Amino acid sequence: MMIDKFKNIPIQYDLYITTTHENKECLQELLASKLPNVKIFVLVYENRGRDIYPFIEILNKYLIKYDLVCKIHSKKSNHDIN
Repeated sequence: MMIDKFKNIPIQYDLYITTTHENKECLQELLASKLPNVKIFVLVYENRGRDIYPFIEILNKYLIKYDLVCKIHSKKSNHDIN
């Protein structure tokens, strides 16, 4: 599970997650319980197309202040043949 990977990050960090409205509350509760020392931001975006739109939006609104950013995309896509 990806949360286990986040637990192993040895430095303090902020975590921004984009999800749909239906998943926001559950995801916030889960992340808060599993990553109590991480500042978590769960942002809602419509689930359409690939993941680049939400990333560009939060990059310009929130992430521009950071020196380093790591983007991870966990959604499986039907168009991926691998």
